[in-house]
Amino acid sequence: MTPFAGVGVNLAMADALDLAHAIQTVVANKISLQEAIQKYETTMFERAAGEAVKTFASMNMFFGEETAEEIVGKLKVIMHLD
Repeated sequence: MTPFAGVGVNLAMADALDLAHAIQTVVANKISLQEAIQKYETTMFERAAGEAVKTFASMNMFFGEETAEEIVGKLKVIMHLD
């Protein structure tokens, strides 16, 4: 995940927690490791997909053809500073 939306570490922490829970279900003999990882990955990819869209949009804003003033104007609207 690129840093343009500031969610990479948050996603990593959520992924780590979900993976730990998945491993815990295997240890408790509730499901197989393969099944646990498949469930974990489904959740992980769903969560990351929405954040990836935001990150890509932010990256395009900073490296697009807009001027600095246009970008500042958008940020003011997003942050309710206008």
